[in-house]
Amino acid sequence: MKPYMTRARLGALAAASVVATSVGSTSLAATLHWQVSGTTNNWSTAPADTNWFIDAGTTLSPWADGNVANFNAATGETVTIVGTVTPGSITTDNAGNWTLNGGGLIAGTGGITKDGAGTFTLANAVATTSGGGLTVNTGPLAIGSGGTGANPATVSALG
Repeated sequence: MKPYMTRARLGALAAASVVATSVGSTSLAATLHWQVSGTTNNWSTAPADTNWFIDAGTTLSPWADGNVANFNAATGETVTIVGTVTPGSITTDNAGNWTLNGGGLIAGTGGITKDGAGTFTLANAVATTSGGGLTVNTGPLAIGSGGTGANPATVSALG
């Protein structure tokens, strides 16, 4: 085998390795925790809506799509969705009662996981198109406001 062919093959392998590493590292999402004493009660991508703690820290931040949205404050709150938000997933895991409402859209492929004794209500007026499914491990789930939401809901039992 000629030396220049060997270098070309090694170069291609090295390039493939770098691409795989950089693609793999971009999938790491942060977990953002809703802060009940944030600047607004709006969940949006607007810079002024700094309602999220990054990884349970102490600095409030605006929402960035692709991250995990965690609603875990014990008191719960009503959160107004403004525009389209695209979380990697949504979790709620406490005794607080949480309501997601407003004219916005929850989009993306991430799922929603409900834990804890508090009620989790999906009452946004537009739609929730989160494609990752909905898992209720503990506590009640409500869809629509008072059971009369603007959009139809389908609940299917698996197994």
